[in-house]
Formats: sequence, C-alpha cells, structure tokens
Amino acid sequence: MHGPDWLTDEKQWPNEFQIDNKVMTTTSRDNETQETQDDFIRTKNNVLNVINVDRYHSFNKTVRILGYVQKFLNNCRNTVPNTSRLTTTYLTPNDIHNATMKLIEAVQHQRYSDVFESLCSKSTHSLIRQLRLYLDKDGLIRCGGRINNAPLPENAKIP
Repeated sequence: MHGPDWLTDEKQWPNEFQIDNKVMTTTSRDNETQETQDDFIRTKNNVLNVINVDRYHSFNKTVRILGYVQKFLNNCRNTVPNTSRLTTTYLTPNDIHNATMKLIEAVQHQRYSDVFESLCSKSTHSLIRQLRLYLDKDGLIRCGGRINNAPLPENAKIP
C-alpha cells in the first residue's frame, strides 16, 4: 500500500463520525437561497443561460461547444463510476443533432415566447393562423402548409 503512514495504518482510522444534529432555524438567507434555487430550476433548461452564443461567430462552432457541454453533463450525471458508461471524448453525429435541436429550441423560446405560449395554451395568435404553426414532437415550432404534399424530407418540408 502507498500513502502516508497515518492513513495506511487502520488502527489510526476513526471508528465513527461525530455529526451535530442541531435543528436549523429558517432565516432570510435560507429564503434567498430557496428563491435562487427556484430561479435556477426555471431557467436551467435554457441553453442561452449556459453558454453565451453571442461570443461565437459560427453556428457550427456554437453547436459543437453545446454538444461538448451536453456530453460533459451526461458524464457527470452517471452516478456509477463505471468507465464503460462514460461517453467518448469526440462528438458523434447524434450529439451534434441533439445540440442543434437544443439550440434551435432555446432561440425559439427566447424570440417567440408569445407564439410558444399561444401554441401550448391552444389559443390563437396571428402568426399561428398565417403560417400554420404547430409544435412538433421535440417541442420545436414548425410551419405547415401546402408543401407537405411535396416529395421532400420532413425537415425540408417543415422548416
């Protein structure tokens, strides 16, 4: 075994931990912490709060950075310290696709929040009627119309 003598000698290890079980009283600081946590929970899913997209001049670079951030977060969420569950260090096409969808969703929620709320509440909005907008399975705002009859891929038909 390697390490300092006091650490390797089991006789010097503590037998039990001393935990102070004092009851904490609620203070205004605790309330501020709870409010901060609530704000974080409301905004944590917004990509634009995680990375500054204005800092990057290329869409592809922004997508790749977001892909690495998502990969890092997924690796951090793996609670089992098994290296086989950790994802690789390079970005896969699936990682790039997921990052692109997250970025588009974040921009749509920021720029078209009123349209998004109208679509969720099934109320009418002038843009919804004019452009035949709807939410797809991924939560993205899509545009419908006569182009659905064209022999094109779904992403080309519904931008």
